[in-house]
Amino acid sequence: MSEQRSVMLGEVSSIQSGVGFPTRLQGRTRGRYPFAKVGDISRLVRQGRVELGRADNYVDESDLTSLRARPLPVGAVVFAKIGEAIRQNFRAITGVECLVDNNVMGVVPKADVLDPKYLYHFLRSVDLYPLATSTTVPSIRKSTLERIPVPLPPLARQRRIAEVLDRADELRVKRRESTTQLDELTSAIFLELFGPPDTNPRGWPMTRLADVLTAPLRNGISPATRGETEGQVLTLSSITGRRFEPTARKTAKFLAPHSPAQVVHPSDFLMCRGNGNLGLVGRGFFPSTAMPDTAFPDTIIAARVDTGLVRPAFLEHVWQSPAVRRQIESTAHTTNGTYKVNQKGLGGIAFFSPPLELQDRFTARIAAVDALRAGQSAGLAELDALFASLQNQAFRGSP
Repeated sequence: MSEQRSVMLGEVSSIQSGVGFPTRLQGRTRGRYPFAKVGDISRLVRQGRVELGRADNYVDESDLTSLRARPLPVGAVVFAKIGEAIRQNFRAITGVECLVDNNVMGVVPKADVLDPKYLYHFLRSVDLYPLATSTTVPSIRKSTLERIPVPLPPLARQRRIAEVLDRADELRVKRRESTTQLDELTSAIFLELFGPPDTNPRGWPMTRLADVLTAPLRNGISPATRGETEGQVLTLSSITGRRFEPTARKTAKFLAPHSPAQVVHPSDFLMCRGNGNLGLVGRGFFPSTAMPDTAFPDTIIAARVDTGLVRPAFLEHVWQSPAVRRQIESTAHTTNGTYKVNQKGLGGIAFFSPPLELQDRFTARIAAVDALRAGQSAGLAELDALFASLQNQAFRGSP
């Protein structure tokens, strides 16, 4: 790629901060202008969409004076400017005139020199979090954004670049949608074979987690423990995704020699003990492979499951059901604002227990779905790599 000139973002756009959103104006579901918050942008991006055209709140023309606000025009790129939400690096483009609250920033391109979709893709390639002020609450300053260098080819070329990136991104969105559909298929298979856990219409016998274990529940190793040896220790994120992966681990620099009870075993069911988020507390998965010499942290509780009494695939799925979720929430307690569960609480969680023959049938079907998912994941990884390469070529001139 031949060299192209760069300019400062402030030279080819105007940067507009959002405004405070008084409580008295919140709650309207209709009005002239959507009033978007960070949550509206995050939800949009997670749904695989780009254009911001709706929000949970609306205001009218008559409210602009009291708000001292000027709506963002169509084609502005919006994103979080304060707090940990910056780290997500979510971007959206306004599809209608709208307002944003004071946790959001909008970048309005100058139409004669900068294409909105090109700007959108460029800003997606920029990690703003390192540019945030290092205070108690990180934030992005307008002056910092204005000094970001932007490669500026002619408008026609900007539009071609944006079109190529749009197409590549669309393929990624479709692949992610396919993966979501596979997750829904898993749930449908479960309901077909066993019925809903909440009502247990087929009258399956009930059992507790403590009744299907071959050893007592175990807490993991404390990160405060210091020693001279190094070793592998899982992170909590290892089990907060849909599937546990053996690569989701890190080397601890000062991991003390751990006991065999703190090592991951292939028949272990690993559950979140607590991380401040009640929605994740208690969530658990089996490791996908044996991991000798790998410890788990004290944010995780391990259950050595007798797979002759309950099959792993079945336990994984029933553990995510609302029936189990409600029990976990009822046993969770708060310590210094952080939700946690203990061994006694998790051991007493009850769930229905269908015949093993039926659980085996479920396991076989899920294995087929997982094989499809693995193919989808590999394809998505290739598309992600392609998209990153296209971004680098477009904005940094390197493959």
